[in-house]
Amino acid sequence: GREQVGSQDGSVPAKCAACPRGYFKPSVGSGACEACPAGSRQPDVAGVMCTACTAGTFQPDEGRADCLLCPARTTSIWPYTECGECDVGTVRDSSLVAASPETCRPCHPLAQCPLNATT
Repeated sequence: GREQVGSQDGSVPAKCAACPRGYFKPSVGSGACEACPAGSRQPDVAGVMCTACTAGTFQPDEGRADCLLCPARTTSIWPYTECGECDVGTVRDSSLVAASPETCRPCHPLAQCPLNATT
């Protein structure tokens, strides 16, 4: 995505400039770059669309290039704007690094599994 820049009165000739990281412009023509919404990212310059964060990552702010990793024992779901604790009946493997994109997964059917447990 690129946006047209220059002065309104024509004293500075119009030219196209690439949208910065975290912003996008889906179509050709005049108009400004738009910030990616919270819960998404655009890591490239001149992006034409934003990509949603994935489970285990989040982005609370608009106009960001990257998603953040959720802390240990938490995960994220749509719209990926925050992380929350694992639900009852799910675990997150404690052998994973603290900020892993792994999601909470169901406990083994024959085992007890308390809220926010780790295996």
